[in-house]
Amino acid sequence: MIEIKSVTTYEMVIDLNKFHAWYKNRIFSVALTVAIAVVTLGWGTYITIYQQKIILGTTLILTGVLYLLSYPLLHPLMFHWTMDKIVRILVNRSGTFKENIHYFFELDNKNFNCTSVTGQEEEKFSTEWNGIVHIYETKKTFYIYKSNKEAYIIPKEDCLSNIGKLRELFTEVLGNKFKKIAKF
Repeated sequence: MIEIKSVTTYEMVIDLNKFHAWYKNRIFSVALTVAIAVVTLGWGTYITIYQQKIILGTTLILTGVLYLLSYPLLHPLMFHWTMDKIVRILVNRSGTFKENIHYFFELDNKNFNCTSVTGQEEEKFSTEWNGIVHIYETKKTFYIYKSNKEAYIIPKEDCLSNIGKLRELFTEVLGNKFKKIAKF
């Protein structure tokens, strides 16, 4: 059995929501970028060849090429800055996070058990591992999704001596539902 004590802070909730938004929208984001570049390149080519407006057409073609080339550099910066602003507004408006949440996790080969304490309220959640939807490992955190919208946060700093055991356990009980995301 692996036991972990953890505290979830406001900043951790913000990071979880940014990760969730990025992970759920990553394919759409790339597809949209490619579509914009293709339309711009196609439009520029059409204007250059068929309308004989060389300067305008060339400008559109160069814009499309620069857009594609700058995507790997600019997208992460813009996405994280924009998502940070949006997520903070949404979390603050929802009022769901009022104070730090203290967690106590008990994990073994059969069950996932979690006790959370917020102020004077205590909640318990227990399930077999098939009740866990996904687990994602990022650079600083494990996100344990009990549904597509609800996740527990385990910071790696709270389980330094158990990180190897956690990875082994997650791989054993969840297989391909446990993913390491090096990008986030």
